[in-house]
Amino acid sequence: MNHLLLQLFFTIILAGQSFANEPLPFLQKVTLDRLTCYEVNGNNDYDWEIVEFLPRQEKELVSPKVDQNKKLNVPPYNWELARKNGALANEGFERSNRSMHAWEKHRHGESLLYGDRIIEGDKFYDLWLPQNAAADCYPFHVLTAALTEQKMLTGEMTSMLNSEIEHTSRDLGDGKHILPDVWNIANHSFESKEPDLFDITFGVSEYCKDGLMPISEWMGTNTAWYERMVSMTDYMWENHAIGKSDLGEDIILANKDLSSTHNVEAHGEQLQVLPRLYWATGDNKYKEWAIRLGDHYLLGNHHPTEDFEYLRLRDHGNEIISGLSELYAMLSILKHPKAEKYRAPLYRMLDKVLEAGRNEDGLFHDDLYPQENKRSGRIADNFGYVYNAFYITYMIDRNSSDMSLRTKVENYRREMIRGLENLDQEKYYNFNWEGQSSDGYADALEGAINLYNREPLSRVAKWIDSEMQVLWGFQGENGYSQKIYPDGNFCRTSLMYSLWKTQGIHTKDWRNDLEFGAAKTPDGSGILLTVVAKENDWKGSLIFDQPRHQTYFNMPVDYPRINSFSEWFTVDVNKEYMLIELDNVGSQNKLIVKGTELINGLQLNLKTGEEKRFIIEKK
Repeated sequence: MNHLLLQLFFTIILAGQSFANEPLPFLQKVTLDRLTCYEVNGNNDYDWEIVEFLPRQEKELVSPKVDQNKKLNVPPYNWELARKNGALANEGFERSNRSMHAWEKHRHGESLLYGDRIIEGDKFYDLWLPQNAAADCYPFHVLTAALTEQKMLTGEMTSMLNSEIEHTSRDLGDGKHILPDVWNIANHSFESKEPDLFDITFGVSEYCKDGLMPISEWMGTNTAWYERMVSMTDYMWENHAIGKSDLGEDIILANKDLSSTHNVEAHGEQLQVLPRLYWATGDNKYKEWAIRLGDHYLLGNHHPTEDFEYLRLRDHGNEIISGLSELYAMLSILKHPKAEKYRAPLYRMLDKVLEAGRNEDGLFHDDLYPQENKRSGRIADNFGYVYNAFYITYMIDRNSSDMSLRTKVENYRREMIRGLENLDQEKYYNFNWEGQSSDGYADALEGAINLYNREPLSRVAKWIDSEMQVLWGFQGENGYSQKIYPDGNFCRTSLMYSLWKTQGIHTKDWRNDLEFGAAKTPDGSGILLTVVAKENDWKGSLIFDQPRHQTYFNMPVDYPRINSFSEWFTVDVNKEYMLIELDNVGSQNKLIVKGTELINGLQLNLKTGEEKRFIIEKK
């Protein structure tokens, strides 16, 4: 029988995935061991069924046209990409694990905490600051342990939380020890003789937003870390809201000067924490506390761009921009009357930031002087943090009945995309973010990753892949990228990157020779998954991600959030999925599995060097 007719008769499964801005896949007919199959883009990755027997070896170009795939009913699956992603993901996990252990060695004193710096002899070697080591370093060691070393999570990381609560929580005059203060590890005492409520409030806001919220969004609300966040937030607002807003409402203060950048930062952080706690608990007190701050900044005399002479667009200032946008999102979803009152002043703030805060490429500078329409300072490594606010409003108002509002937020989205795509220029590769610090790179990459999750732009993916290598280049043989607390952000962004490469799949049985990676199927509805144990047999489970914003926090919209770990391929507990396992000779084992089974973990037994491949699609 003519072998061309047989080609049309049998269904062939191919490997290879086409990307935007990349050459179309070409198909090559290849005969190996008397089996004819098809190879995509010459990557020597085969997935076949018998087409016909041929008497000789041959390799023949069939066609460079993509419709050849359609003709043969062959989806261009790219297993090689999934394998590459597995190697990159494992590198991120392994690097984070090494950094965690580098810091763990410096736990000392009776409290067994580590200080803001791991430079022995330095003053800060012995100082645990809630806004530094507690907020930016320790939480991402917790998440590293959760993803790479369960024994460390239930052991040292849990012990550190218990020690932090026991030792650093300070009596503020009522006999209760809830809010943390700066702790001198060597002297086993508080660094200051008397508590400073302003400093304590600032530290708590940092600890909750920067550290405990990311832990809770990944691990859920049934943990001691979530309980710590809630207890501090409740006690602070119920007992120590010592300030008065412009509208006469009780608010917390991180500085006696209402216009202080400490207050702007702390209030911005609270405006991110409180709406999420409202969604998680349904308790109206969180909504009302957030509204007090919203009134102060949008209805009072502290509008960030109309009343401030200076607004910081990098961290330690830009939190207010995202925070007010998160509050607006919550109130809009709830159809709360304050949403209407906030809309115009919120958009005026965003318009001014967009108009006066950026360079010609659409990236923000560190400093904005809104009354003068001037900007100054370096290009902010936190460009993504600021653009989060614009994308939040886009997600909320893109379907508004007000045409002018829809037009405005569509323009916000376009400008965000322009800024992100302009990263793909020579001048932004190996860029001097924040003085060539690993923290500057970590923040820049985090912002890009979280927005790429919402707008998958190929140029942005290219930039992220390149610049992760630069970030990883900061890490030395001792395991850390720097000897001060922002090294935790190295772990944070590395983990975010790894979870992109696995599409959120993770394991409680990680080993540094275990590589698992994923890539989307051509239509984006499913994923390819490869897993291999390179050095020793492995037995464990691969856990699929879920829509955590809903299942953990009851949030109706998954808008971009600072320091939040994005959701990639998520599994619905109420749906079924097609799980297809492919062996090395092309046989398929198809199973219908429930979402709960994938979330609980896909059980695997691997022999050394054995690769398993799966296709997972919604049924």
